[in-house]
Amino acid sequence: MSRSVFSSHSHRYRRGQRGGIPPWLWLVFAAVLVVADRLTKLAVTANMQLNEDFPVLGPFLHFYYLRNSGAAFSMFQNLSYGRWILVGFTVALVCVCVWVLLAGKMRTRLGNLALTLIVAGGVGNLIDRVRHGEVVDFLYVKIINFAIFNVADSFVVVGAVLLCLSFLLQEEWGRR
Repeated sequence: MSRSVFSSHSHRYRRGQRGGIPPWLWLVFAAVLVVADRLTKLAVTANMQLNEDFPVLGPFLHFYYLRNSGAAFSMFQNLSYGRWILVGFTVALVCVCVWVLLAGKMRTRLGNLALTLIVAGGVGNLIDRVRHGEVVDFLYVKIINFAIFNVADSFVVVGAVLLCLSFLLQEEWGRR
């Protein structure tokens, strides 16, 4: 019988499981990541002009300063209320992730790390969206002509991949 990646709070933390990381510490880490995201965006806006392209690693990686009022690949950009759809969705997602972290429901460190990255990325972009109605994007993988994104976007994507991996690994371990 396979066990879920979620466990009760009492199982993980009241028994003093060795090596367990307290839930609040994950949120402190998320806050540090939000600060890192904010600093990168401030550095770009202070040192680059809108639509400026600056090669960082030759043809591979460029800083290309854009502002995006939509979501990934500019979805919702042309909707007058798109900003608020994205704000509402982000607030809901961050609240669920924070609840799971604080309740100690995730059984694995990988799953907790994934949720932490999703929270940090969500909050990083939420700050921009609420304050300015758009986010600062600047990371451009030019060699594959990939979308221009930011550090917070990276946190969300990596967090989502790690969360899926956590669920897959837990399912695999449960079969053994």
